[in-house]
Amino acid sequence: FESAISLFENSEIHHAFKNIIDDYLKLAKAYNYWDKFKFKEAFDYLDNINLKDNKNFDREQINIIKTQKSILYKLKDSKVITLELVNDLLLNSYRRYEEGKYDDAVARLYRSVEMLGQFHFYNHFNRPNSEFPCSDLPESLQDEFQSKCDNGKINLALYNTFKILSHLGDEVGIKFYERIDDFKKILGARNQSILAHGQTPINKETYEKFLDIISCLFELNKSYNFIKL
Repeated sequence: FESAISLFENSEIHHAFKNIIDDYLKLAKAYNYWDKFKFKEAFDYLDNINLKDNKNFDREQINIIKTQKSILYKLKDSKVITLELVNDLLLNSYRRYEEGKYDDAVARLYRSVEMLGQFHFYNHFNRPNSEFPCSDLPESLQDEFQSKCDNGKINLALYNTFKILSHLGDEVGIKFYERIDDFKKILGARNQSILAHGQTPINKETYEKFLDIISCLFELNKSYNFIKL
């Protein structure tokens, strides 16, 4: 997006094309901010595109922009983890995959799984999975988790978060543990990434296997996809 922005801003544009280039520039800046999780700035640029009687985008593209404005409107003011945020991060990871940045892509996939677990955990307990009171753990897991408690509280990492969800009968928790062996294999590769704990680059196949696992847990909303001109 930065290359497109630079091209639009630094090229001499014939006056006949100024209007369309102005809209394309706003769109490029919106997506550039969105890609960096700066949702308010992205919303402001999309909102600044006048879509009434707009001839610079076709009808499908205009509908996409309208939908994306509504998505950004929710994202820009959100102070908690939402499914919209999980979806956005998943598609952000896919854009890194398309660029061949597989380490970045897998790091984002891993965080999206964490967030998905945190979202469902909060829905069950109305509190986050950090500094969680051990007394509120499911009775069937009290003994197992007792050694991990500190001053009556526990910070639940990814596996334990989903373990609790599974014990509660949460659909996402159950699906996660149905694929737990596959997930551990992927996590092993992720841990060897230079963006985690190792120095081994992530390859394309690892990302695709990881995405396949996540697809069992969460259905992507493709309306977040960026317009390609």
